[in-house]
Amino acid sequence: MAGLLVPALVLTVSRRPGLAEKEARAAFTSLALDLTRGAADLAAYGARGRTEQRARRAASRIAALERRRALTTSLASAVVLLLQGTATHGVTWLALHAHAAGELPAVRLTVLVVLALVSFETLAPLPAAARRFADVRASAGRLADLFDAPAPVTEPATAVPLPADGPIGVDITGLRVRHHPDGPPALDGVNLRLPPGRLTVLHGASGSGKSTLVAVLMRFVDYEAGSVLVAGRELREVAGSDARRVITGTTQDAHGFHTTIRANLLLARPDATDTDLREAVRRARLLEWVQSLPDGWDTLLGEDGAAMSGGQRSRLLLARALLADPLVLVLDEPTEGLDPDTAAAVLSDILDATRGRTTLLVTHDPGVRDFDHSSPQRLGGDTTRPRRP
Repeated sequence: MAGLLVPALVLTVSRRPGLAEKEARAAFTSLALDLTRGAADLAAYGARGRTEQRARRAASRIAALERRRALTTSLASAVVLLLQGTATHGVTWLALHAHAAGELPAVRLTVLVVLALVSFETLAPLPAAARRFADVRASAGRLADLFDAPAPVTEPATAVPLPADGPIGVDITGLRVRHHPDGPPALDGVNLRLPPGRLTVLHGASGSGKSTLVAVLMRFVDYEAGSVLVAGRELREVAGSDARRVITGTTQDAHGFHTTIRANLLLARPDATDTDLREAVRRARLLEWVQSLPDGWDTLLGEDGAAMSGGQRSRLLLARALLADPLVLVLDEPTEGLDPDTAAAVLSDILDATRGRTTLLVTHDPGVRDFDHSSPQRLGGDTTRPRRP
């Protein structure tokens, strides 16, 4: 009973609360993140109090589930202690009667009583272990759901290699993409050409599918119709890792990690030397700022680059993309959130840093078309037309 029945009951009783506690903790973590990272916006709209109340309710639910867990484990431990006492009492009673009848020596009587008492020491931890097993199984189930999720892009059975050197071009014809099988197309009938060694500006309004196109090029999203030729090879026949080796850059939600400047840059190329780092940062016009910092390359940037200005963050992400040294550089909204003067300076840096490299600059800023060395192309049904200012 103590070794099998009690742990089995604990496991059965704890199964559903264990999953509920994991979900409650996830909700509380999300609310805590909102309160810390979005404190200014919550205060500006007078929503901080409501969010705090939601966080308190979530914390109260976690506390209630923890109390239930503690009660279950305590009751199970009490039952094991009760069984221990009952077994010890029963063995002692039987042994005394056997001894009185002359069937059991006094030494063996003592050994049997002590043995009955200490045998439960191996069984006492089992209820807590069963409770812990229920927690681990709930966590494992949540992870299994992630691992079992279908891949957004199907890898080819036999991958086609891409060139190791460039410059190379990209030709997109009749591209159609859906985020959901039954949903409307996010892109439909898109034609786009990236000439080798040229900077192409892709201009379109927010929501027109620019970021979806970038995701297709990086093999994060598959396409159901049309053709994407990279150096003459169909992109869906290329392995995702190989495609991102050739086509990469900064996405719209590019992240600045809470680590040093050096570590943020080395994500793009772990084997880069100090000379490589300086060259990439110099081309992004950030070297003077890095050298002026007390800790230099070992300066911590804070959560998502909080220690930097918007322009410095954009230049750091550009430097990281340049350090990766892809044959096709993709820059998705690199001036998002910057003031006009800073955006103009960053764009000027991009033009200088990407000269002679096949580059796709994605933006909704109409002012980008006034820069030199660009061939503006537009999403949304307009004719694709190269133009020089």
